Amino acid sequence: MITTVRRIALAATFLASLSEAGTSLTAAFDQNVRGLRVNNSFGDNIVAVGNFMAVSENNRVYLYERNGGTWEIFARKNMLTSPGSNSGEFGQYVLMPDRNTLIVSDPLFNALTPSGGTNNDQGAVYVFGRDVGGDNNWGLIKQITATDHQLPNGALSKSLGDVMAYGDGRLVVSAKASNSTVKFLYVFEKDRGGPNQWGQVPGVKLVGTDVSLNQFAYTLAVTGDTIVVGSPFEGYRETPSAPADLGRGALFFFSRNQGGTDRWGLLPNGRRYAPDGATSDNFGRTISISGDQIAVGAIGRDLSPSQQDAGVVYILSKDQGGPGAWGFTPARITAPDAAGGDEFGAVVVLRDNVLAVCANNDDVAGVNDAGSIYLFEKASSGAWQAVNGGKFSIDVVPGITLVNTGFDSELFMDEQRLMFWSRTSSLERVVTDIALTGFPSHTTIGRVDFSRQGRLTFTPAGTGNYQLRTSTDLQVWSDQGAVFPGTSGLPVIIETGVPVGPQQRFFRIESR
Repeated sequence: MITTVRRIALAATFLASLSEAGTSLTAAFDQNVRGLRVNNSFGDNIVAVGNFMAVSENNRVYLYERNGGTWEIFARKNMLTSPGSNSGEFGQYVLMPDRNTLIVSDPLFNALTPSGGTNNDQGAVYVFGRDVGGDNNWGLIKQITATDHQLPNGALSKSLGDVMAYGDGRLVVSAKASNSTVKFLYVFEKDRGGPNQWGQVPGVKLVGTDVSLNQFAYTLAVTGDTIVVGSPFEGYRETPSAPADLGRGALFFFSRNQGGTDRWGLLPNGRRYAPDGATSDNFGRTISISGDQIAVGAIGRDLSPSQQDAGVVYILSKDQGGPGAWGFTPARITAPDAAGGDEFGAVVVLRDNVLAVCANNDDVAGVNDAGSIYLFEKASSGAWQAVNGGKFSIDVVPGITLVNTGFDSELFMDEQRLMFWSRTSSLERVVTDIALTGFPSHTTIGRVDFSRQGRLTFTPAGTGNYQLRTSTDLQVWSDQGAVFPGTSGLPVIIETGVPVGPQQRFFRIESR
């Protein structure tokens, strides 16, 4: 579940905006990254920012750095392990909001109760900082636990951190009751209670319905003051008294300030079904938000009688159907070589106008259920098109026997790479790195002009706060100056002090 910042980027040397439409995405196999030991769980989570990557494996999170184009284990600290001695599933979910922060969950953490007993598997979430305790030490900033682990019915909350999502300073974490498998959601905020205190928003516990079964919050995404929840087994009732049509799947849209300040609640018409959905489509199996778009997988969608469970991906857009609404677009994205049972849409990752989709059970080169990853690009016409050469499986990636990602944390994409786990044998898994070039971004936040004297003129498309950033390699970016306000249509002039020349300095503007 990736939440991206809408941005416009420009290169001073090239006098060209990097976020203009018209570029063509290309993708090619780069390398297979191995763990420090042969292990069957390597790659359960993959997160990266620039040249730094974290990969979870069996109660550990390994740290990697990209040197000379090759991923190498991070020399200064090669792994994170649980700060507690009673860890059970450290690394179940890993998030990396920025290059200086890692958030790691352990849903099986055993916690003490107020009465002095033990709540087995209560769960905990850990926030680590890059330079806490020393240069690149990755020390603990905060251990997060739910403050209301004693639920109203006397049950204890369990499995905190089984699923997580982060966006705009807000962390959403799943949990469940000890006497039930049904999940609910807590909300934490980075600076609630003070800088980096990650305080829990009081009184918030978001839940599904009586027909959500145990798959409510199978996947999550956060954008601004909106939380989007996937419930792929959600039942559908034509009328309140009708039998539930199980497995159709649904999305839940929760928003802040519903029914009071800082209160969270379901938006009006906030439970959304696919308009052409059917029983066992599993709509909401995976969701990914980027800017004003949401991609949603439905692995059980039939395309024809001979293509049952082929799978499809839906695209929703903000303000489609009214201001603030998230409405369905006409897009129905399918695999170019779709076949029955492929489960296309098992995992989706949306980044700007590029979409990566996993089909867990795609048959490739005579191997049943070999699995494949597909890439799609949104054209200027608005249509989604398969990227030429953008399918990756055992016939393209050398040395692997299977591509299979079961959860959204196992597929990662940014503007430089696509990564997923692959199997090389029944014992070993690797992280497959696909290099991306010409990454398009058709979504702009305004127009930028750059003079040969180093003067930048930014005309915002909307009113808001913005930040100028600079880089020498298009990988590591740093803020230049303070955040500044912008008004729609009114130019803002910034003197960068860097005239066009051989120094290869790059600039971009981000919305904040």
